[in-house]
Amino acid sequence: MLDKLRIMLGKYFPSTDNMSNPTYYRTEFMIGLIMVAFGIWYYYRKKQGLKDRGEELLFSRLQNINSKFAFWVGVFISVSSFPVSIPYLVALGKYSALHFGLLSATGYVLLYNLGYILPMVLVLFLYLIARRKAEESHDRLHERAKKLNVQLTTWTMVGFGLFSMIDAGCYFTIGRALMEGRYF
Repeated sequence: MLDKLRIMLGKYFPSTDNMSNPTYYRTEFMIGLIMVAFGIWYYYRKKQGLKDRGEELLFSRLQNINSKFAFWVGVFISVSSFPVSIPYLVALGKYSALHFGLLSATGYVLLYNLGYILPMVLVLFLYLIARRKAEESHDRLHERAKKLNVQLTTWTMVGFGLFSMIDAGCYFTIGRALMEGRYF
């Protein structure tokens, strides 16, 4: 199954195995440079508090959500994520290998779905209980989470970018990269 997954991903993402080392490390350096530039741009854009129009529209829509809209969003997420839900597909494959009748197979799939949804329902239930107690601290936590998100995203992009640039720079200066193998 993993070999099939690699073959499928190989169709969409080019392999670096066929690249020469100089080409690979030039590409790595350029990707690192782009990541550092994007990280810095992202930090200054989000630090100034600029919000995307789509983000504002989404948040305003989610604040005024009704049950019909929530149902259709759930249907869309379920249908769009089904082709990549590997555990679900594996479970369906196992059930089909057991040669159950239609009623038994439907019952087992229903039980699997109930087991799958139970943690989400539990989290929703705990949220509804805790919501009353936490409304006043919600805004403070939300602002802190936004700031932390900006910092983590920035440092991750800049960190990986700098590491890629240093790795490629070592290859060109001392003839050997920091890492033994290629990492992308």
